[in-house]
Amino acid sequence: MGAGSIVLQPATGITELKDLPALIYYDNLNNKLVLQSRLETLQSGKISVFTLTGKEIFNYQVQMNDNRIYIPLSLSKGMYILHYTGSETSFSQKFLIK
Repeated sequence: MGAGSIVLQPATGITELKDLPALIYYDNLNNKLVLQSRLETLQSGKISVFTLTGKEIFNYQVQMNDNRIYIPLSLSKGMYILHYTGSETSFSQKFLIK
């Protein structure tokens, strides 16, 4: 057997904001979910919003190439998961509505 090496890194469970694929926030005044991509542009694809129990409460077809999307959506306070699936990329991210 050959020799190898192990690199240990602390597991904090905290992702740096700059490392997230998108900035997601809720505009309470206009009842819109705002998704701002940190990738290049979001291609046509699908955005789904789930409760933490896994129930899909909303889905939206993205028909444009843009890095910011406004989705008309009325949500109660709580934690949700947004999942984006496009032709070249996909990601899931939690977001909180206060």
